[in-house]
Amino acid sequence: MQISQPGHVGLILANMEISWAYICVHGGHALTTIESVELIRRDFATRWGRVVSAWGVAPSTAAVQGYLLAHGGPLTELDIRQALNISHRAALLALRQAHEWGMIEPAGHKRRAGQRGPAGRAWLPITDHWRWSHHVLELRRGREIQPLLPLLSECLERARLLESEDEQAAQLHEKLSELEKFAVTLDRVLLLLQQSSSEFVAKLLLALTQLDEDEMKHLTQSLLDLSDEQLITGLKALSSLSASKLRQRLPKIDLV
Repeated sequence: MQISQPGHVGLILANMEISWAYICVHGGHALTTIESVELIRRDFATRWGRVVSAWGVAPSTAAVQGYLLAHGGPLTELDIRQALNISHRAALLALRQAHEWGMIEPAGHKRRAGQRGPAGRAWLPITDHWRWSHHVLELRRGREIQPLLPLLSECLERARLLESEDEQAAQLHEKLSELEKFAVTLDRVLLLLQQSSSEFVAKLLLALTQLDEDEMKHLTQSLLDLSDEQLITGLKALSSLSASKLRQRLPKIDLV
């Protein structure tokens, strides 16, 4: 079964049949360890494609990333095509899109996929998951959040010109103002995440996961009890401290 385009529902159907087809091709005998490993890779790629498509990535593009993540690479277009049972055109398009999303990268050298013919371009997965998710976040911000800002600004200005003439116009201006504040704040948060190193984001989030439920509740409540000005002042003060100064202010940790 050949799939002509990434994102086509046929990719999901085709790969859902892989497990059964793989067993049938082998005559129903017990799979070897190598065959079982490959079956897991293909099943993972199919389901990964379905899940990641919710982020705006075409299912077959995400499936290519999923297969490379499970395999490790380097793999050529032919390797991908055979593993995922998709057409040459679909494999090329999925690889190009996965590269644009920052999910995969060229291996830096070509690899021969068969016995004859020129060596094909090989691909590797981006294994720093914070790095590729950063890039996905950047693209989605540009596609989904930033286009809202000029739209809201234009509609707000039009409503403002009518605000003094009509109560409904005043209500519309108020509602759009609230929505614009939300969109601008969300855009700013996403921008800050983009500009932060993937190492910092990973370190901060992993540190937060080490707090137990009571500690997390206490932390969030303490921050909520601060006024906006107090919280901003505290964060600015924290940002001005060097690592050595910050260590001096932390409780002594017994490393023994």
